Amino acid sequence: MRIDSMGLEMNIILSQDEICDLILRDIKGVIRFRDQQSRGKVKREIPIVLRYLPGEREIIDVSQQPANVYFGEAKHITITINDYSHQQLCEAGVCGDRFYGAEGKVIIERA
Repeated sequence: MRIDSMGLEMNIILSQDEICDLILRDIKGVIRFRDQQSRGKVKREIPIVLRYLPGEREIIDVSQQPANVYFGEAKHITITINDYSHQQLCEAGVCGDRFYGAEGKVIIERA
């Protein structure tokens, strides 16, 4: 899994094996977080877990710990995708959604 972020926009690249494995287990990685002030340089790396939860109501749900800090200062981020997202990822090779009231955007693509 490869993840880049510019502010609240994340781009996640998964291999075909990771897409298949996602049904069985969570995938852990690190977001290389950048923001406008870092001028394209990695500001910090944030641990992330990508998880598949068939019954999740949201197409893609993004949560962070602690919840009440700036996204770039989070200690841990969890992204949960539902059946629809996983199906789109398998069939079309891409899925995505907005989060945090349309301020954030996550795109998950097949490599």
